[in-house]
Amino acid sequence: MKAEQLEDLDTSGEVLDFLRTQQAEALLVEAAAMVAAVKYCGINTPTTDTDAAGHWFGDRSCALAGEGAPQVSES
Repeated sequence: MKAEQLEDLDTSGEVLDFLRTQQAEALLVEAAAMVAAVKYCGINTPTTDTDAAGHWFGDRSCALAGEGAPQVSES
């Protein structure tokens, strides 16, 4: 259902169904964005400390977790 069709809804149930549909679609968009972010990180994993995020901003990089965790900017 498209947003412009909202004006055509006449009952509470129809409006609630519209809201549920919109919320479900929003969750799918958010999930897709998170999957894309993980894929981006996988493609752009630094191989050394000098490749890490901190290198570009003049600060040091550090790992927030154990072995295999990506480096992040100290800032």
